[in-house]
Parts: sequence; C-alpha cells; structure tokens
Amino acid sequence: MKRRTVWTRFLFSVLAIVVAIAWAFPVYWMINSSFLSTAVLESFTPTFFPADGTTSNYTGALADGTFFSALGMSVGIGSVAGGTDSEEAFERVVRAADDAMYADKARQRG
Repeated sequence: MKRRTVWTRFLFSVLAIVVAIAWAFPVYWMINSSFLSTAVLESFTPTFFPADGTTSNYTGALADGTFFSALGMSVGIGSVAGGTDSEEAFERVVRAADDAMYADKARQRG
C-alpha cells in the first residue's frame, strides 16, 4: 500500500508541474515577445529566447505620450465598484482621460 501512495504522490506532483508550466507559459510568452522586434514577431519561426532582444517597444510606448493616460483608463475601468452602471462608469473614465490628455497637450503647446 505504501508503494501506491508514493506513486500517486509522484503522479500528482508531475501533474502539478505540468499545470504550473501551462499556466506560466503565456505570461512568459508575452514578456518574451515584448523584447522582440516586429520583424521577428511576424516571422513563422517561434523565438523562445530573445537572444537579440531590444527594449525599443518599451521606449516607443513611453515616448508616444499616451501610454500613461491609457494605463490610467485601464486602471479606472478595472477599479469600478460593483453595481455601478458600466456604461456610465466608462463614460466618466473616458471623459477624465480625455480631459487629462487635452490638458497635457495644451501644456505642451505653451
């Protein structure tokens, strides 16, 4: 009986490792892809380790100037309390993001 318990525990451990890898792989793939150039991303050959990775995607997103307003909108939509009319909450968040964007553009102009 002891032998069956060890074998069962081993199988559950292997199953747990497989499930953990299946859960973590999409997160790894997103992070890995963020360091690849567009040409490498559009190729048919998958790249599992970014040997010639670049941070140009991050610098491009931050230099664009709209990243933080979009991030604020995402956080705002995600933090809406339950029971709130989703359309109304979305309008409030979008209006606040638009106001912040126009204020930022006006500040940049002079």
